[in-house]
Amino acid sequence: MPAFHTNNQFTQRSSRRPGFTLVELLVVISIMAILVVMTVTSINFALTSDVTRGASRQVQSYLAGARDRAIYAKEPRGVRFMVDPDNPSAVTSMIYIAPSPDWNQGVIRLERIDTGSDGTPDTILHVRGKGTDWNFLYTRGQLKDGARIKIPGDDSGSWYTVDLPNSPIVGGTEILRLTTAYRDPGTSDPTEVVAFAPGSGPSNYLLELPPVVLSGEEPTLLPNNAAIDLDRSYLPLSWRITGASRGEDGQPGAAGVNDDGSGGNDDDGELLWPGTDDYRLYSSQLDLMFSPRGSISGSEAGNGKIHFVVDTLENIQSTWRANTGYAEGDRVTVPARLITPTSTNWDLSFKPYDRIYVCTNPGTTGNNVGVFLTAAGRQVRDVGTVTDGSATWRVELNTTPSLLSIFTRTGNVSAYPMFFDAEAAVPTGQAPDVFYYAETGATAK
Repeated sequence: MPAFHTNNQFTQRSSRRPGFTLVELLVVISIMAILVVMTVTSINFALTSDVTRGASRQVQSYLAGARDRAIYAKEPRGVRFMVDPDNPSAVTSMIYIAPSPDWNQGVIRLERIDTGSDGTPDTILHVRGKGTDWNFLYTRGQLKDGARIKIPGDDSGSWYTVDLPNSPIVGGTEILRLTTAYRDPGTSDPTEVVAFAPGSGPSNYLLELPPVVLSGEEPTLLPNNAAIDLDRSYLPLSWRITGASRGEDGQPGAAGVNDDGSGGNDDDGELLWPGTDDYRLYSSQLDLMFSPRGSISGSEAGNGKIHFVVDTLENIQSTWRANTGYAEGDRVTVPARLITPTSTNWDLSFKPYDRIYVCTNPGTTGNNVGVFLTAAGRQVRDVGTVTDGSATWRVELNTTPSLLSIFTRTGNVSAYPMFFDAEAAVPTGQAPDVFYYAETGATAK
């Protein structure tokens, strides 16, 4: 009996299977969940970087294609960057363009409409058109500020720049004002409006029109979720709308400008420009032309270099806003440019944005974006936290943007990752230069 009892005990013990406790299962599941989150985050980060790098290479290839076309055809060729209709600060498509034939319809007459301090006409600054249909060109968007007109329109003529905002070309009156006085003083009395006596003076002209889309070309879209961030790009001044302004926090939907010139919003919350119902800072079509020698031509070549920042649409649209509620996990970037609260003038210096801020404590932002900057103007560099109003933000690296640089004198285009070591790039106490590596030719960081 004792022996049998012992054997039965052994049999019962050996029939039991080893298992896990509930605590052990929870620990294993937690570890697996953490690993999955880390893996998915890494994949998303890699995919996001690949999207912006791919978009940057696509734009680089497109510009190189336009340059090659100009050299091969021995005629100017270019690229038109088209602003996204839903985001006035982002370019999402582009198309090849060619010069448009100059406009020479009708006849002109030079006049002294301007008056000096004594109220007497003096210099010749106005060109009156008859049968020129300049109003037709203006309403179609083909006559833009900064356009050039050649007077007279033959080999003896000179080119002048049109001051479109001060040109009365609507309502049946077609008059273009020049930015500089006509070279000839005229043959009539200096006090007369008509500058040349009947039968004398120039009557023909050539008006330079914007480029047109090449025949058979279709717009090329950038990869999904990628765009050129115009606010953070270094662009030609000719691409900016003269007199455009934004709210005090630099964002749409904040303090703007009403039709009467006062600050405010319209009924749907969009900013208004004086006398308009549109919120725009850039032209809807941004043209870049290459000469037959391969260099950038026109006024866009004046700055010597152009920098495009290619980023995700999420980053472009996540610029910090004042007095705005943010939830945990929301991400913001510091505005690339700030506006002086007491005026409508933009600060054209670029703020560093190789950092992104993740909300860790939900709350409402304050009125001063300067909390993200030190007294010396340097962005908060070290990984840490920033308190803004009642919200708290965690500082993280922002390595998704790509930088595309165009050197206008040569037409060469280069692409770099948009991430830099600001401490090494500039002396201590100065704001980081976001275009430092592209302009010096140093290795991108």
